Amino acid sequence: MLKQIGNVLVHYEPSTKFKTISIAVKFITAFRAENLNERSLIPEMLMGGTKKLMTSPLVQQELSGLYGAEINTSTQKIGLQSVIAFDMTLINEKYLPGNPKLLPKACQLLSEVIYQPRRFRNSLRKLLFLQEKRMLAEELTSEYHDRFSYGYTRFKQLMFAEELFRLSPRGELVSLPDTTLESVNAAYLDMIANDQVVIFAVGDFAEEEMDRLIADHFASGTDTFPSEWLDRETKAELHPAMVTEYGDLNQARIYMGFRTPINSADRGHHAMLLYNVILGDSDQAKLFLEIREKHNLSYDISSTYIANKGVVFVFAGTDVGKEEDLIDKISGVIANFKGSLTEEDLSLAKETAKKRILQGADSADFIINRTFYNYALFRKKYSLEEHLNSIEAVTMADIFAAADSLELDTTFVYTRKEGHQDE
Repeated sequence: MLKQIGNVLVHYEPSTKFKTISIAVKFITAFRAENLNERSLIPEMLMGGTKKLMTSPLVQQELSGLYGAEINTSTQKIGLQSVIAFDMTLINEKYLPGNPKLLPKACQLLSEVIYQPRRFRNSLRKLLFLQEKRMLAEELTSEYHDRFSYGYTRFKQLMFAEELFRLSPRGELVSLPDTTLESVNAAYLDMIANDQVVIFAVGDFAEEEMDRLIADHFASGTDTFPSEWLDRETKAELHPAMVTEYGDLNQARIYMGFRTPINSADRGHHAMLLYNVILGDSDQAKLFLEIREKHNLSYDISSTYIANKGVVFVFAGTDVGKEEDLIDKISGVIANFKGSLTEEDLSLAKETAKKRILQGADSADFIINRTFYNYALFRKKYSLEEHLNSIEAVTMADIFAAADSLELDTTFVYTRKEGHQDE
């Protein structure tokens, strides 16, 4: 059910399926390039100590004392929104001897982590900031040196040069040196004062008690729920581009990006999801069978559909020198897709998609994320039955329409040139 407690939007999903209670606190605001590094660092720094528990080990010790409760943090970009999440999981006290009152203590601890960090002279701690900034720099640097991750990042920079999708919510190495303790402090205070807070709780708990705990421990700076959950930024005119760059690689990487007007809120969404399963997102996918199995032209090949952006990507690896042949073969599979599609393909894709949905439904995290996104897009409760029925209702004509909607935007070839050394 959905309710509002103060300015906080609250979603409850009562369930006896789990022996745990999951509580997710999400801080939401517009995604901006100017503060993405700061918002990436904030949750990591908040886990570094509270007013009462002054170090990270003490926070972890307190969690251990709550029968192994956990807090996981993340910073995401969903549509055009930045979402900082604090996800807590704890054992339901009903399953423990003596029925200890864990839930109030857990909510108090989660609140202290978020709202009462350890400070020095009204500032987050400098040594902790330097430590977390260094660790983020190391993480981003390691991604830079991972050839697939670097290639994907470069591909996004090319295809989405003027769009926010080019940026990673985990942080950007090029702008990280400009991130200061002062800018992180400002971003944190802005988050507390101005972000919309949404809280999800999944499990077997007393609603009245959860209401009281949320009212006592959590607050939101605004009661205005953001609306930009689809990333509709795009190019005024589409002119397919092909870019080749060179590095010190053992094999070439191919990245192909296609635009589609079909997004998460579009009636053709489920058809595009199934199109992607048939194209490259299963072990019976056409790209896999045609290019890897039949022609032995690629070590790995797959496709992915990012619904809230309206893009389909194809990723593949091949021997240096075979890039052009591979691109031709991929283009051929996509061009001939409608002619090769069978009812058996569609039926198998439906079973694959429904199996994934049902497997996800056994996870509290899946329930939270699906409920959150469904409310964000449609302002209504997520229905597993409706989701499965929508998959089943997709027809061959719907798949054809999804296939017809694709337009090639960017092809990026990341390969090795004789005598070239990656700098």
